[in-house]
Amino acid sequence: MKISLLSLLFFTTASTAFSQTLYYRDNNGVTAGFGPLSGNWDTSNTLWTTSSAGNIATTTWVNNVGTPNDATLDYVGNTGPAPAIALAADLNLRNLEIKGLVNMTGTTGPALSASANRTLTFGTGATVTVEDRSAFTYDFYIRQLTTTADTFTLNVNSFTKAGAGTMLIAAHASTTSGANAVVKVTGTVNISAGQVSLTTFGTTVGTSRSVDVGDATFALGSGTVLSVVNPLSYTGSQPTSGTAALGFVTGNGTVRGEMTGPANTLTITAKGLTPGTVGTVGTLIIEDFTGTNTIGSTANATTSFSFANTEVGGLKFDLAANGVNDQITLSGLTSVNASALTFDRFAFNTLSGFESGNNYTLMSLTGVGSWSGFSTLTGTVGAFDGTLSLSGNDLMLNVVVPEPSTWVLLAGGLTTLIILRRRRFSSSR
Repeated sequence: MKISLLSLLFFTTASTAFSQTLYYRDNNGVTAGFGPLSGNWDTSNTLWTTSSAGNIATTTWVNNVGTPNDATLDYVGNTGPAPAIALAADLNLRNLEIKGLVNMTGTTGPALSASANRTLTFGTGATVTVEDRSAFTYDFYIRQLTTTADTFTLNVNSFTKAGAGTMLIAAHASTTSGANAVVKVTGTVNISAGQVSLTTFGTTVGTSRSVDVGDATFALGSGTVLSVVNPLSYTGSQPTSGTAALGFVTGNGTVRGEMTGPANTLTITAKGLTPGTVGTVGTLIIEDFTGTNTIGSTANATTSFSFANTEVGGLKFDLAANGVNDQITLSGLTSVNASALTFDRFAFNTLSGFESGNNYTLMSLTGVGSWSGFSTLTGTVGAFDGTLSLSGNDLMLNVVVPEPSTWVLLAGGLTTLIILRRRRFSSSR
């Protein structure tokens, strides 16, 4: 049953005949309706005017706002440039599939675009599947496009990114002073295949844009990529240096800096990093990228990393037998700023084989970069003492039996707790 309607306008940058198939499914997975939309753009090259059902003022996408539906956008009949779908109201989906990109012209895939305050909600366990079109720099685009002197926010919640294609999430403030575009991603984005890229666009004086992922977790599957193209927040013209403030990153994939250069610098920060998953040893890579980046520009800037935003317990490492542990590989970075690192920023999970005398390489910086601001750190790992130190460009953890004086302090503390407990027990009788 069709419960509610969302009006979505279809745009393109050139006049062309266009064919598109939309599939609408209800919450039980039953096809509620589908059909091809084919025709021509109007004389202003902006609005879809005809469909297989006849002339229409706008194209209507049937969607159940209360309970998310599945939707498939199949562009197999399109031989023109990729369109943008204007998000004219809040959208609630369970699963979304983008496919049929093979015959499209141009260099970028279709977009889902908001130009006012909107919320894009994916139901529990939702998957966004994006087909890979090798001729495109990115294959699907979710953006907040703000062109008036207002602040507009697109809110996106948890979903799983599937398919080999690249999904771009962007905030674009354009043309009008006072325009402020914000994209806020919350919850967990599971990247099970392909790539998710974060970026900002726009250079007009008095405009600002921000991709806020500080409360998000990106869980990277093996071989997947989370890339940052530009600083994730700035005002006016794009700065020559900026920051990408990530929330939490887990898994066995790669975090990549892709800022255009050559004189520009991008500093990546994160609240937390977890190689692999807790209980399973893995490797997380943070790297600088050179070449053609996700938006089609040349990425030859420099990427660095800073632990300035890392929370207490935010760096989670599994420790097993000697030399067997989670690792973070820092590849090609110009520098790693560790001045804010303290021992309590690390959270160690001990597995079978962990014992005194073990040594672990937690992080390894490769290339010409160097560490800055690091001082040797000490603390406890389980029942043992731990020392974090640099060996060349490797951050090492050495585990040893506590000194006798430490055991005396521990025993004294335990004795005090026993005495206090007995006193409380006696006073309660």
